[in-house]
Amino acid sequence: MNKQENERNYYLPRWYQELLLEAENRTSHFIILSYNVYDYVFPEVEEGGTPAEFTSLKEFLQRDMMDYDSFNGILFFSETSGFSVIDDRSFEIFSAIIGKDRLAKRGVISLKECQDRQKRHETRESLDLINRLLNQREQRIAIVLEFLENLAPSGTKEHMHEEKMVNVEILRRIAMDENIEKTKNIVIGITDNIGGVDVELRRESRCKVIEISLPSKEERLRYLKYLASLKDNERRVLPPISGSLGTKQTEKLENFAEHTHGFNFRALDEFVRKENLNRHIAEKILGKSYDGVTLQKIQERRRSIIQSESKELLIEIPPRGGFNSVGNLAHIKDYLKQIIKNIKLKKTASTPKGILLAGPPGTGKTIIAEALAQEAEINIVQMGDIKSKWVGESEKNLEKVFRLLKDMAPVIVFVDEIDQAIGGRVTEPGAGGGERVSAAMFAKILKEMGSNENRGEILWICATNRPEVLDAAMLRRFDRIFPVLLPYSNESRIEIFKAMENGIVDNFKYDGTVDFNSLAERTKGYSGSEIEQILRDAVYLQECRNDARYDDNRNIVLTQEAIEKAIENFKTNRDDAIYLYQTLLALKFCRSVEDLPREEDVPDDLKEVIRYTRENRSNNFINKKLEELKRDLASRKAMGL
Repeated sequence: MNKQENERNYYLPRWYQELLLEAENRTSHFIILSYNVYDYVFPEVEEGGTPAEFTSLKEFLQRDMMDYDSFNGILFFSETSGFSVIDDRSFEIFSAIIGKDRLAKRGVISLKECQDRQKRHETRESLDLINRLLNQREQRIAIVLEFLENLAPSGTKEHMHEEKMVNVEILRRIAMDENIEKTKNIVIGITDNIGGVDVELRRESRCKVIEISLPSKEERLRYLKYLASLKDNERRVLPPISGSLGTKQTEKLENFAEHTHGFNFRALDEFVRKENLNRHIAEKILGKSYDGVTLQKIQERRRSIIQSESKELLIEIPPRGGFNSVGNLAHIKDYLKQIIKNIKLKKTASTPKGILLAGPPGTGKTIIAEALAQEAEINIVQMGDIKSKWVGESEKNLEKVFRLLKDMAPVIVFVDEIDQAIGGRVTEPGAGGGERVSAAMFAKILKEMGSNENRGEILWICATNRPEVLDAAMLRRFDRIFPVLLPYSNESRIEIFKAMENGIVDNFKYDGTVDFNSLAERTKGYSGSEIEQILRDAVYLQECRNDARYDDNRNIVLTQEAIEKAIENFKTNRDDAIYLYQTLLALKFCRSVEDLPREEDVPDDLKEVIRYTRENRSNNFINKKLEELKRDLASRKAMGL
């Protein structure tokens, strides 16, 4: 006999409340649970109730639906493993219909045996059997379809195997079947990537997609407190937390929870188990002290999780420094400082959705994004090239990537060379329907970048030296387009030299006698990245000297002589004409004359361009210069230069 609902000693997760509501009201009988479906379920305990152990999603569904919600049996099915049940009652109900030889249950028939037997049956036959089970009224049942993206994959008919097309059609019929609705039986599909599930199935009126989110900071903190309360289970009890996360235990737990954004309960549990193992090895085997859970360990694990969950489309970037590590570009830093205030004050209306940094390579576009993240104390991830050879997979994974970004918010998404990484509305004509797939991905990215719901939560900072190839719709997603140019003035280069000491180039300090004016004069026309390389070369030269000096922190003391020798040895490999062309493009696509560089900060051949553009609010002069450069570059190419 089922327990009554009021006997539960825990609150139901929000997604499960929504599932029960859909089932009881009969508004949907085909329910898809998506996203964080392979995590532990850790119900919130009512005050004074017995702590609820976390469990898998399958075990939670079986226990709660049968103990409290009048379901007589829960049947699980996957394409490779076939049918399985967890409890005795379900085994009795379904074995009579399916046959005991096809129904896996721990201690009765192994999953391996059922996998072998499933190979002898077509998936179509199994789905037809599921359809008949759902239409019976003797027992109220729920059928859980695992790995739904394999049973009903997304894609077009011309690119889908015939068997898969049949499976999708059967599942659509199940979703549309009004008779199933009358039985109070339900289907629950499980997928961690909703983008991989057939679109038409998701759109059926009696199909409901319910998302299971990653745990919030409050939920992660509750879980950590639960682990801290355990005493007996050595593998799972919370290990000591390092002083890098605070002084008092409450502060440490708060910071632990804060820095584990992107973790689900399972990832947290695995992290804790691994740290307990490391502690055991250190203390019991090696006889050393254990350094505890540190911020660095959490960050390393988080980077790994984000990269894995996004299928390597997102990579977390550890910022190399704040605004003091950015030389030059004062007007951009001033704008970003105001953005930080808006983010912290939740002034979403005045927070940009996107910023485009345009200009030649090596001018500091990446470090600007990193500095903003560090100053604002928010996450920054880099989006990789989505136009890989696995285009179809990338398209499916985009759904998961954007959901992951929302869980990480507030977050900066940095896209370097956006013209290459994302591309335009379509790719070049080619085999395999590449244009259609690219257009679908591009439209999805535009939608997310342009969403006002993401303003103040997801900030896109993109870099390019080819703004003219970007789609007009893409350009409209950027609230501000900044030209990021070469440091033409001595003052700019002096700022860059000084900023390099603040984390960009590691483990060095300037000697007190270094003449920055002289160094700036000798590096006229060099980019920030070229100055960085010169300093790295100088560090190497200094380390090779027998009389190399180090400060108390083991930073090498860099002398004027070593830097000048590195400058003397350095040879730039760039084409000045190409750099000028990219500079003019950056100026052309800038929307505000306030963002143009000062005339005194640019060389003579650009002063007139800046003056005319600022006074006339027109790109005519820039366009004229670009046409002249185009002809020059074309003639050089024709001559093979």
